[in-house]
Amino acid sequence: SVLAGAGVGSLQSTALAAALTWVFRDGIGMIGSLVFAYYFANAFEIYIKEWRYLADVLNNVGLTLDLVSSYFPRYYFALTSISTLCKSCCGLIAGATKAV
Repeated sequence: SVLAGAGVGSLQSTALAAALTWVFRDGIGMIGSLVFAYYFANAFEIYIKEWRYLADVLNNVGLTLDLVSSYFPRYYFALTSISTLCKSCCGLIAGATKAV
């Protein structure tokens, strides 16, 4: 569904547009996870189970947004960007709490 939302199989979409969408979407995920780590890095040592639960919830939200994104092609970029941000923060939280 993510590829269909990106325009795979559509005659109106170009490879450049799909590549730029992918780059910007991943960039938003990276910058968002850095900002999230900056603000919450000290709090990962407290309430570890709650942070792990939040990581699971963020992962589920991200995966759901990926699945839903093909049904709303007008909002594809926003939905997949939020999805990538959720999954990036999930990885950050899971790694930080596992280290603790």
